[in-house]
Amino acid sequence: MNLFFTLLLAHLIADFPLQVDWVYRFKRRCTLGVAFHAGIHVVVTALLIRSPLQHWPELLVLGLAHMGADWIKLRFSTTIQSPYFMMDQAIHIGILIAAAKWAGGIEGVLPPGFLYPACLYAAIPAVLMFLSVLANDLNRRKYPSGVSRPLYLRPSTISNKVINWSQQRMLVISQIVGMPLLISLPISLVLAMK
Repeated sequence: MNLFFTLLLAHLIADFPLQVDWVYRFKRRCTLGVAFHAGIHVVVTALLIRSPLQHWPELLVLGLAHMGADWIKLRFSTTIQSPYFMMDQAIHIGILIAAAKWAGGIEGVLPPGFLYPACLYAAIPAVLMFLSVLANDLNRRKYPSGVSRPLYLRPSTISNKVINWSQQRMLVISQIVGMPLLISLPISLVLAMK
């Protein structure tokens, strides 16, 4: 059980606070960017497990699986992103569940008292990112001629102002919220190794 949460924490850290704007643009631009992003996942996971050099085959498989899932998502995504975001995250979590069962002998370095709350906290940037993607989708949605926008999306409504605000700021807030986790993680890793 701890291995799954260790893998989940690594995934949440690498996919959200560490996937800053330039990494995302690089990933969308070319396969090398997707490989770079998957490499970040491998490095974060390696930091969170005991004896990572002994487990390099498992890390390699995990990185390749993440790279494959992201490559496919980027090749088949459309202008509406929120369903693809949810599907992508479901695929990644499925991969993590399979990896935790397959590589059951790997131990995480973080004690459960830090690991479980860190996973909960790391989910906050993921939720904020989803809200940003959803706001983008709501603002980009095209309506056929003769069909008016729903009332909540009309420019004068409060809900439209909230959607616009979310679209402009939620990505940055997501990354800022992830920073305490990035700061506390090295400290907890050092303390766990004592």
